[in-house]
Amino acid sequence: MGILTEAWNEESDESGISWKRYMAYFATIRDRLPGIAREFVEAPWHYDTNDHRCPHDAWVEQVLISEPANGDRRQRRRIDIQVRLLGAYHDGHLTLRCLNVVA
Repeated sequence: MGILTEAWNEESDESGISWKRYMAYFATIRDRLPGIAREFVEAPWHYDTNDHRCPHDAWVEQVLISEPANGDRRQRRRIDIQVRLLGAYHDGHLTLRCLNVVA
């Protein structure tokens, strides 16, 4: 996701070069994303700062990293990450869940 970080850190200009780079990167990984993640990235409200569901300017309330385990000796493990955001308008929450994180 380095390109996304770079895009956010670049100076904004009217040409939208950073945005174009981000969308070009997304196009290269689109088919590898789980359906729900792809829908989230492609949702128009995700980028509309007037929409109360937009994550822009939301505040992080909680980050939870867990390692659920199962098996006889609890040897089968995975990493799950959950982030709870208070929306920018402070009238709702957005919870992002990444299950079975490997990288």
